[in-house]
Parts: sequence; structure tokens; C-alpha cells
Amino acid sequence: MRHRFGYIVCVSLFLCGCGTDEDGAKCSPACAAGLVCQDGQCVPQSSPGSPTDPTPGTPTDPTPGTPTDPTPGPGSSCGASACVAGELCLNGQCVQRDNKAVSGQPCNAQTFVESCDGNQLVYCYCDESGTCQTEVAACGASETCALMADKNLGMCAIADAKCAQPGTFTRCFDLEGGVSYVEYYTCVQAVDGKYYPFRDGIRTADCIGACVDSYRCNLNDEDCGSDFSETCEGDIVTYCSEGKVFRMNCGDYGTTCVMSGGKADCAWE
Repeated sequence: MRHRFGYIVCVSLFLCGCGTDEDGAKCSPACAAGLVCQDGQCVPQSSPGSPTDPTPGTPTDPTPGTPTDPTPGPGSSCGASACVAGELCLNGQCVQRDNKAVSGQPCNAQTFVESCDGNQLVYCYCDESGTCQTEVAACGASETCALMADKNLGMCAIADAKCAQPGTFTRCFDLEGGVSYVEYYTCVQAVDGKYYPFRDGIRTADCIGACVDSYRCNLNDEDCGSDFSETCEGDIVTYCSEGKVFRMNCGDYGTTCVMSGGKADCAWE
């Protein structure tokens, strides 16, 4: 069972073209005006042999069954039209992201569009036997059902002021027994125009020691460098040890961080 809550595992489901040409099923959804269905993909209509005509086996030839990246953002060109807010451009067509919160319905993971029904995430889940059905995840009070603006992926996301622009974002967790780790997220713009930490797959790293705050720990992967300066960031001291950057939260020891002669340390006395 894949969970979609906050910083728990979130799995990406792409939407891709399906069907074949006139000898098989059509593309789903049907191609927009000016496009034709070829190998399960909606492509611009053109004369055979022209530069825009895909030649089987060439890099421009769509491979049936593989996802096609959507065009980012409402208002972007999408085939013969432009998508509006709440739509996703895929295979040259604008598709509504409005599936309702009904669980247990058969679904196709390759064509199902993840949606938010209120603050509930609606997605297609497939078990190990290959049986797929719709699932509904009710987002918590501190979570927002968010859909990536340019990708068929949603999750119950926790907004954070540190995730206000594109980039990598981490959260740190202390477990019982002295084990700590960070989870990696990507700050991505959602359909509401805001940025949220999304997880598209699982990426974690073990900490050296405990978390220094809600976001960071010592990973021993950051070199000091020639221009490194020790600093105090609130109670957090950042210093260099054996060529690596280390951080410590002086507040964990009931004291504060102080600077003296360009050096940062906890006020032990």
C-alpha cells in the first residue's frame, strides 16, 4: 500500500498515450484537431516524408507505452490549444484533473490522472498482482492536497517557508535508539502557484549524530573549502573539523552559540 501523506512515500504515476493506429484502439483521450494518433501518441498531422513526419525507428519515433512529458503550466501551448488552470497537457491534449474521491474503482495506471477532490488525493494504486484500483488519501489538517503543475503527480504536502523556489529540500528525523536520517524532496510549483516539497521516489541519507534542527544533520559530505567561515545561526554553530563542515545545536545542551575571534562555539561556561 503506497501512502501519500506529507513526508511519507509518494509514487509518481505518469499519463501516457495508449492504443495504436487505425488497426487498433485509438489514443485515449482522442487527439485534438490538427493531430493524428500514431503508435499511441498524438502527433502533428503532416505529409509523409516531410521533416515533421516521424520515421519508425528514428529518435523522433514515439515508443508505444512510454510516458510523454507534459507541457508545463496553464496557458502553455498544447497541441492546437492552450491549457487552462486545472488541466494537464499530455500528448498534445489538455486533460482535466478532476477525478472524484471514489475508492475501489478499476483504473489504468497509465491513463489515470491524479486529482485533488477538496483536500483528498485521488490516485490509481496497483498491487503486486497487477490489479489496479482508485485510492483516496485524506490529507491531514497541516497538509495540502497538491498537484505538480507540469507532471501527473500529487501528494498530501506540507508547505514550508524554506521551500519557496525550485531546488532540493530536506527534512531531518530522529528515531529511537539514536538513529537519525534526512529525507530529500524537490521544491516544485503546484497548480495553485505555490511551491511544495514533493517526493518522486525515495531518497534518504543517514546522519552522523542527531538532527541539528528540523531540516539538517551532519552528513560528512560538505568540504570546508578555502573560503569557509564559522558561523552562529541562532543556537546552531557551524564549524570545520578535519576538512568537513559540522553543525551542532547548542540549545540541545542548554546554551547558546557565540562568536569569538572568528571562531564559533557553544557558550559552555
